[in-house]
Amino acid sequence: MNEINISIAFDANIISHAESTPRESDAKDIKTMKSSSHKILEDLQELVKSTRGLKLVISETAFKEISRGNEEKAKNRIKLTQDMEVLEDVPEIEKLADLFMRKGVFRPKASNDVMILASAVFYGIDYLITWNMKDLANEKNMSDLTKIIIEQGYEVPILCTAKKFKYIYLAVIKRELSQNQVHDTGMLYNMDTMESTKAMKSMKNAKNKYRLFNTDSWDNMDKKEKQRWTAAIESSEVMIECRRIRAEMDEERRKDPKKYWAEREVFRKKMKAQGVKYAPIPPTPPWIKKLLEMDREERAAEEAAKKNKR
Repeated sequence: MNEINISIAFDANIISHAESTPRESDAKDIKTMKSSSHKILEDLQELVKSTRGLKLVISETAFKEISRGNEEKAKNRIKLTQDMEVLEDVPEIEKLADLFMRKGVFRPKASNDVMILASAVFYGIDYLITWNMKDLANEKNMSDLTKIIIEQGYEVPILCTAKKFKYIYLAVIKRELSQNQVHDTGMLYNMDTMESTKAMKSMKNAKNKYRLFNTDSWDNMDKKEKQRWTAAIESSEVMIECRRIRAEMDEERRKDPKKYWAEREVFRKKMKAQGVKYAPIPPTPPWIKKLLEMDREERAAEEAAKKNKR
């Protein structure tokens, strides 16, 4: 039987909410965001230790974001990613992000969000977990976004909120990884509890313990409830701070791209020197290089046409 391999990327806002301790004064939804973000990270990090085939990652753009802001909190956020590999922002990712933006799928202010998505696409990541429902986990965008990604020869990652991941995908992943068990002194980890090998085998004749649906799942929410949840997310002080930092980064890149990427290279070398693990960069297939080149030529032609009209 072939071993299952699953990769999961985290947006910076997931890490930031996981780092933030729920307060008594927090609204119920905000407490849920913080606690569920922390619990998902905790559960997945445990899965990494108890099974083979699961990889946790974070894009370099998101990693850079969590390293900014309050120094103590930044250190705590980086500590939460110590079991993750960082996905280096290579030029192909920037080209993909630029393509997504030019196709009009995203808001003009979402360029750094799109870099995080393009990173997941380029590296072939299976899941991207985020609290950003305006731009990434946005059902209205998915049809157009899927078409563009497929046209470029890539596979489409699953974009979801931490809440949807918790109620739907986490159970599916646990079940898929159950065949990649790690033996330890005669016992097997089965992700939810430690059961003996005999008990694990008996599950074959038992009712499936993993449910693929839940009455509280995102798909079962009505439009009004989704709007309420979206408003709650955007009101989170953690989310507001994430957007502030992301806006700063976006402005820095827009104002002086050369300086922005030079500083990113310095940051990358510093992180690698500190032992931060970067994921291997996958080769870019020839047909994708061709598609990106065609897009670059198309863009140049559009720019030339605009100049001729002036």
